[in-house]
Amino acid sequence: MKISERPPLLPEGAYLTQVVGSLEPSEGDRGWQFRFRNSFEGEPDRVAQLLPSITLADMIRNHAQLKKGMIAKFSLTGKSTLYHGSNYVMPLFATVISEFPPRQSRPTLAPPGAWYGSSEALHMAEISSVSGALAAKQASLVLARRAFLSMASPLTPQALAAESLQKQKMIGGISAEDIEQELVARVGDIQRSMDAARLPALNPNATNEMKWLQPGRRVHDRLGTVMRDPVNGVWRFVFESSRGRVGEREAELLPCALTESLVKQAQSSGGLYSGLLSGEITLFEGRSYMLPTSFGTLRTGKLLSR
Repeated sequence: MKISERPPLLPEGAYLTQVVGSLEPSEGDRGWQFRFRNSFEGEPDRVAQLLPSITLADMIRNHAQLKKGMIAKFSLTGKSTLYHGSNYVMPLFATVISEFPPRQSRPTLAPPGAWYGSSEALHMAEISSVSGALAAKQASLVLARRAFLSMASPLTPQALAAESLQKQKMIGGISAEDIEQELVARVGDIQRSMDAARLPALNPNATNEMKWLQPGRRVHDRLGTVMRDPVNGVWRFVFESSRGRVGEREAELLPCALTESLVKQAQSSGGLYSGLLSGEITLFEGRSYMLPTSFGTLRTGKLLSR
């Protein structure tokens, strides 16, 4: 890959595990983006827009606590999506880190089979044979020692007390609470989702509130319509069970390959596209979002008419 080229796109649905990077505001106040710091030295960083979620809210709170000019460093685990030729990441878990690991140089790959038969390969084979003989000798010594210990008499109470005292001296007599307090003093207390102010609970007696439209919930085959918001232009899914009621419930569709397909279908059918949608609900700043996973169209039958 040439250094001038941007990193290749991540496939839809790829999971990222503990990738280090920094949280940055997007240009034009369009949300937040994550700059990956795992590229080789001299190569451009991968930048992806972060999708709204509770984890993103935690990251933003940690970013706000930093002094001006400091970089918000995280180890991020998430799921990638693809929308209109750009990557997005749904953050699932994020941990604050103190420093980025040093960048590595891109390794130079030799032609296939070039290493075998070289002087380095012969030297490695010789070392392996010597190491194997040494390992076999050490294994036999371990077996002999275990056999001797199995026949030896148990330690006396005085010997056990001396051994316990020696172990305490080795670890310095530090308890788990002391270690935890020292870590908190050095790293600081990290805010979590459970530390944030909770949203008001839904009223179970209210008919205009959908109790299942909560963060972390998965919906399956919910009947509704994909439509565009005439005010801000975003695409939403309006649940059929809530239409016509006061406080109509809906969820904004997050960018992914399925959303791109649904938008094209809605645009070709006059701006509305009805069907059965499955997906995962997420919440950010008091608004509901949905990452769709499957969509089924309605079919006319004996017991079903559109």
